[in-house]
Amino acid sequence: MFSGTAENFSFACQLKGQSTPTAAKFALQGGPPYRHFEWLVKASEHMVHTGKPSYPVERTVLTTGIIDAAMRSLSKEGKRIETPLLNITYRAITWAHAPGSPPKPREW
Repeated sequence: MFSGTAENFSFACQLKGQSTPTAAKFALQGGPPYRHFEWLVKASEHMVHTGKPSYPVERTVLTTGIIDAAMRSLSKEGKRIETPLLNITYRAITWAHAPGSPPKPREW
């Protein structure tokens, strides 16, 4: 393991037609109070208190449907998966972002 790299969400892949691998790291807060989940909890709390969803349900259908199709395709060696149930639209809403600046990522 690369020191300090595996403690974050990271991935690497080889893209067709490119000789060098591509990598990305998602910087998370390094310790408590783990504010990267704070606004997700606030959205859930808002729904509990108001009885109204914080985000359109279509957003959840789209995101989970995309992940489901990708995983099924992966299990079938990249076979194309038709997704007619994802032919939906929704109107995005404005929701505040987590307060403060994101943590400065460490250099690899």
